[in-house]
Amino acid sequence: MLVGVVLVVVILAAVAVAVAMDGPQQQGAQTAASGEAVEGLQTEAPPPDRSFALPPQTLQGFAGGPDVELAQFRGEPLVVNFWATWCAPCVKEMPEFQEAAEALRGRVTFLGVNVEDAPPNAEPFVERLGIDYPLAIDPQREFHLAIGNFGMPTTLLVDPDGVVRYRYTGPLTREDLDRLLAEHLGVQT
Repeated sequence: MLVGVVLVVVILAAVAVAVAMDGPQQQGAQTAASGEAVEGLQTEAPPPDRSFALPPQTLQGFAGGPDVELAQFRGEPLVVNFWATWCAPCVKEMPEFQEAAEALRGRVTFLGVNVEDAPPNAEPFVERLGIDYPLAIDPQREFHLAIGNFGMPTTLLVDPDGVVRYRYTGPLTREDLDRLLAEHLGVQT
């Protein structure tokens, strides 16, 4: 009898963990599947090394800031990092992205895109870390899904012509980021 109770508790705990870990991502998927038009929505993620043009989209500014036009970044290498405060790996890598942005200023531009996050969580987090590179928001996760991203965090390496040369899903260290920038964009750190 005791073994049965323990087994039920373990199964319920596993289900609760799975639901908690998948919550925000699932919400975004439901938004896209609800019939709303999401231009360019991919049904499956393209391979990380398949090149594609970054859409000439305008994103909402972070914390009430000005809108961010992706076309404004043409002419220079760009790192686009999708993040959220509900994503533990995103939170862990953000200081490394700030460090890289400072070290590479003038040679590479960084853009952080906050995905499906609550402003009362995201805004103080950015302020506390001293993030000073451009930020935008993707409140319904439409842009994140439209370019074939499904996991968080996701980082795009975009060449000066606006072509995504590499997409990485998962957390990156500063060393990883430096290596990928050299391999895919020819940026030496």
